[in-house]
Amino acid sequence: MLKTNLAFFKLEFNQAIQYRASALVGVLTQIAWGLMYIFLYSSFMNNSVGSTDMTIEQMSTYIWLQQGFLMLINIWRIDPKIFSDIKTGNVSMQLVRPIKLYKMWYYSVLGNKVARTLLRCIPLLIFASLPFLGQMRFMFQTDPFLLTTSIVSLVLTCLMNVAYTLIVIDLVFITHDETTIRQVFNIILQFLSGLIIPLQFMPEWLLSILKFTPFYYSTNLSFNIYSGYYNDPKEILIGIGIQLLWLIGFLVLGNVLLKTKMKRVTVLGG
Repeated sequence: MLKTNLAFFKLEFNQAIQYRASALVGVLTQIAWGLMYIFLYSSFMNNSVGSTDMTIEQMSTYIWLQQGFLMLINIWRIDPKIFSDIKTGNVSMQLVRPIKLYKMWYYSVLGNKVARTLLRCIPLLIFASLPFLGQMRFMFQTDPFLLTTSIVSLVLTCLMNVAYTLIVIDLVFITHDETTIRQVFNIILQFLSGLIIPLQFMPEWLLSILKFTPFYYSTNLSFNIYSGYYNDPKEILIGIGIQLLWLIGFLVLGNVLLKTKMKRVTVLGG
């Protein structure tokens, strides 16, 4: 079974890794957005005393990580073939195979995300670490504990995001309403996980609420561990533990939604 799952991962990875020209354009676009965000927040931090306790270096590192791993954490670039199969009825061909549909979709989405991220992340972070950027450059984390825990947290963030994506796919499979489901879940993810505005710039009362949601323990946790903004070992380990619990919750919910739908399948197309 593991070989089958890895085969789906490899298939999507090899397909996505071929789009090098598109990735180059994406890198240039994300560099532009990264610089714009850093200039914007630097100006805000310099002119608004007490707006956040982040340093400019930590904020810049956070923004560059956000741009570098954008394809890993977004849900607006879900493999269109999955939705096409649902709409056309070709998903019925997957149902007769001796494989679990949830695992097939999960590893396919994961492979697609990893490939697209590798194409953009490495060149972007190389540029972002150039000395001429000064305070706005990407900082390399030298603390072994922070580096290790940030990588562990990033892996969990990726797996959580894929599981979140599978919930979106399940709901589209159930409702056949791709546009609305994707837009609503995408807006929720972008705003509450700090992809639009870093959570450290949000009011304390909102942060206290977000700590009870999975979004606080997504990119906010992994990127801020790497930047050094979160540096308390106990707080970091508790955060990673909560990440793991949310990951399990997402996986269980995704499987339950799909199994519920499988009891009464309506296939479109024909």
